[in-house]
Amino acid sequence: TNAIFNNAKGRVLADVFTMHPYPDRQYVSAVTRHFNTEEYDLYNRLINGIKYAKSHGINSFLVSEIGYAVRMTDPLLSEHRKTQAALLAKQLITTKAVPEIEKCLAFNMYLHFDMEGGHTYNMFSGANRTDTYPNVSALTFAQCSYFLHDTEIVKSINTGLTDNVNAHIFKSQSRQLAVATLWRGDYSTSKISIKDITDLKAFDLYGNIIGEGDIEL
Repeated sequence: TNAIFNNAKGRVLADVFTMHPYPDRQYVSAVTRHFNTEEYDLYNRLINGIKYAKSHGINSFLVSEIGYAVRMTDPLLSEHRKTQAALLAKQLITTKAVPEIEKCLAFNMYLHFDMEGGHTYNMFSGANRTDTYPNVSALTFAQCSYFLHDTEIVKSINTGLTDNVNAHIFKSQSRQLAVATLWRGDYSTSKISIKDITDLKAFDLYGNIIGEGDIEL
């Protein structure tokens, strides 16, 4: 990429700069350890990619592939597939938190064959395109799309690998809605109380309503 831009001699070579910000380890399985979004610092990778493109005269930005893979043979409700779904949600939310990025495309909806040594990124499984069923990641993709599709970022808190709670706050003018996403930046847990907060509705990763009390992150 550097060589191409350096040979451009000041010319703008593209209308849009697209990124594939996969983690260095994107396979969720019993034999490999994946990197979560904070370990590979997705937020700052995106920011740095935008700065790089702007330095070469490009001012439109897309994430055209993102995701995590599991083994093709993993059962539908396995812990690996649940982890894949949670990580995809974090990638989508983190990308949405960078306002310059116009669109983010998750890889992928459906391929009938495995790839990369028996892995799949599929949100849907099945023998062919007319006989598919959703994986867990399809649910989290739908939740992210529903809550965030017409929002803009207000504030991001603790975007890196930290023992604090990571948060992104979004707002939607058209729906008169504020959305806050919360998770831990490491692999430990925290509890947050949602008692006595007016007009608050809390949902888990799959769209289930969480009642009053403590949320474990």
